[in-house]
Formats: sequence, C-alpha cells, structure tokens
Amino acid sequence: MIEQFNSQQKFTEKVIESLGSKFLLSEEEKVRWTKDYILYIISECNDLLEQLDWKGYWSNDKKIILDNIGIEIIDIQKFVWGLCKIWNIKYEQFVDLYDRKTAEVESKWNQEQMLKDLNDYDKVCIIDIDGVLTSYPQCFVNWVRENYKASLDKKEIINWEYYKHLYRESGAKRNIPCISSSKEALNKLHDKGYVTVLLTNRPVSKYKRIYSDTLHWLRSNQIKYDYIFWAEDKKVLTIIDKCKNISFVVDDSNKACREFKSVGIKVYQYGKDIKSLLEINELK
Repeated sequence: MIEQFNSQQKFTEKVIESLGSKFLLSEEEKVRWTKDYILYIISECNDLLEQLDWKGYWSNDKKIILDNIGIEIIDIQKFVWGLCKIWNIKYEQFVDLYDRKTAEVESKWNQEQMLKDLNDYDKVCIIDIDGVLTSYPQCFVNWVRENYKASLDKKEIINWEYYKHLYRESGAKRNIPCISSSKEALNKLHDKGYVTVLLTNRPVSKYKRIYSDTLHWLRSNQIKYDYIFWAEDKKVLTIIDKCKNISFVVDDSNKACREFKSVGIKVYQYGKDIKSLLEINELK
C-alpha cells in the first residue's frame, strides 16, 4: 500500500504544479486546494451513487457492476490521498492517524453498546482523570520545563495557554505518569462491581487527538474502567443527565465538587478530603 500512497502523492504534486502552482504551498493555497479536492470528492461520490439503483421512488432496475463500483471508490481514495499530499502527511503519519481514529471509533461504539443506559446500574462511581489519576497540572509543568527549558507561572495566562496548546498538540498525554495508588484503587472498585466512569474536561472537540491519546494512556497503564464522559465545561450537567444512580464522585476541582454536592451526590475532593483514592470508604 505504501507504493500506491506515495505514487498518488507524486501525481498530486505533478498535477498542482502543471496548473501553475509551485508545490511549496502557503497555508492559504492549501486551504484553496483542500476546498477544490473536497468538491472533487463530492463529485466522485455522486458518480458512485450513479452506479446504484438507490432511488426507492424511481427504480430503473439498474444492474450493479461491481468493477464500476470499485473504480469509483478508488477515485475517491485517490483524492483523499491527494489531500494528504497537500497537507504534507506522510505514509507513516497516515497509518498512525488511521490507527488512532480506529481506536476512537471502536471505543465509542463499544461503550454505546455496553452502556446505553447507566441508570440500569446500582453502583456507579465517577472518577476525574486529570488531578486524580494523573498529577495534573504538575505533569504539564514538568513537560514544559523538559521540552522548552522554561519556567511556568500560572499567573502568566498567555504563556500558560500557549504551552497548553503545544502540550495537547504534541501527544504528550499518551505518556504522562499515572498515580499508582489511584490506579490500584480504581481497579479494586472495578473488581468490587462498581461501574467505573472516568470524567474529563479535556478539550477533545478542539484537539481531536486527545481522545486516542487518552485511550492509549489508559491501555498502557492497564487501568480498568467502563466509560469515559467527555464533559468539557459541563461536568455535572452531563453526568446527572445520563446517570441517576451515582454512588460517589472523586474530583480535584472545588467548583465541580460543589456542584455535585449541590444536587445531593456524595463527593470526595482529591487533595482536600482525601490524599489517596485508597482512602475512600467504599474500599475500607
């Protein structure tokens, strides 16, 4: 497959240069060519539909020719690979992106199949990720120091947000340290029959790779869990809307803990009520 991929990238470069553009494209040119290629893909998708007798209200008894369908699918694929060339995505990057997206899609599907209704479960615990399973923000500060030889003061909002952008974009969340006592406690809760729901406000809608980076981190650290809520800025509303039988919550955020308590949910504030997840009464 790598030969076909690279061949299409060379052809894309040749086509674009033949139309008067040097292939060292500016971002503005990349956007323009991306728009054109998306329109080409839409056109090829229409060509594929033309091979099918899909209009239920107007049937022509069209005979399906499998080779024609295959050719139209390949046309679509060639334009997709052309987009990779426009954005300088190499074959190794393409495979990595494909694998990460596959893990994300399969995880979402599996969770929806297994936990369509959390209200069916009597014992549900909600555990925050950053600050409870990881030593955030310290792991982030350490990353900045190690990679940019820079100190970081949270009061310096501009620098803080700038480095957070680099941190999220880099894939560093795949390899941050896990708090061993939190992992031990979470696995014990899972073994005791609790449905363990991880809660995070990581900005997955803005940084698409965060989903697969988080899955990789959970898998590599062998953390047992049943579900992940990507709540972003609406933690409490997101949870209580989907789950009425919450046994307890562990979070390090003052604001989140207050909100959970305000609706009558038992809360352990990590770092204040408990210093370790192993201290919760449900494990004693």
